[in-house]
Amino acid sequence: MGGEHLGSEYYEEYNSLFDLEMMASRIQAIPLPEEMSTNLKRNKSNAFLVLGSATTKNLNGVTKIAHYLHGKEATLKDSVSIVDINDISVALHGKEIQELDKVSDWSKTSMRENSAKTFPYPEFSVEKGDIRSLSQETDSIDVALSDYTINYLDSKEDVSAFFCEVNRVLKQKGILYIAFRYSKGSQTQERVNQGGAEISMLSLDDYKQLAEGAGLRIVATEAGGDAGDTLIIFGK
Repeated sequence: MGGEHLGSEYYEEYNSLFDLEMMASRIQAIPLPEEMSTNLKRNKSNAFLVLGSATTKNLNGVTKIAHYLHGKEATLKDSVSIVDINDISVALHGKEIQELDKVSDWSKTSMRENSAKTFPYPEFSVEKGDIRSLSQETDSIDVALSDYTINYLDSKEDVSAFFCEVNRVLKQKGILYIAFRYSKGSQTQERVNQGGAEISMLSLDDYKQLAEGAGLRIVATEAGGDAGDTLIIFGK
């Protein structure tokens, strides 16, 4: 699996627009079916799982997603688990999470406390892990988020293992939002360099079939967008 070899310069210089801030906007353009939306909003708390994260801006991005799916005030009771295979990414996210709860010597309050009324944060945790073999318990996650991470998987077998693990950890009626690039050519697999890292692209049909073979069903697909790039909602 790609990603574990990336050095500190990759994360320090990461400036792609494609992060969970962008995904938050894309998600709002694809309404959930009423039953699924109501289920998330009536939960006392929702457990979110971020499958790979290249930038600590994703802490704000997933918070915006939680605000939209659950409601701002309710987000205070939500939890977000971030899983990434790279030690540097895990360390950077861990440091940023600590900063949220660090009490200022001057104000005697933390950033989390100061923003609670206008931008409430969920509880965060981060761990090093492989998205093909997750540590999360079976039927424990309400919403999983994968923002192009699947393109760092090298084979159909890896992609299938990913979808099987997501299906395992999702609760009944759980949701996977996944953005990814796909090959439009005749090749069954295409490799390209993106932002200093090699990614892999299968066909759109391959991704859909592998997800459905793992037990997930397509709920909605992003309308329009750039050809070769999509956001799909899968449900369990």
